[in-house]
Amino acid sequence: RKDLQIKLNGYRIEIKDVENNIRKVSGVANVIVIPSYRDEKLTHLNAFVILNDKKTDTSLKGVISFKKQLKSLLP
Repeated sequence: RKDLQIKLNGYRIEIKDVENNIRKVSGVANVIVIPSYRDEKLTHLNAFVILNDKKTDTSLKGVISFKKQLKSLLP
């Protein structure tokens, strides 16, 4: 496909939609989502996140909070 839509686990996903939802999480400055393939089959998505500042909590509690916010935004 030439657009940014992929099919993962039977669902059509717009990569830009995933990126835009991750940007809504507090502390996120920017993000890029890259599909990962194994044997020419899409297996999962990788998200690379840039945080707003160095004061953003990157401890275990911060990561759990980040995941909880993501869970409310992404299926």
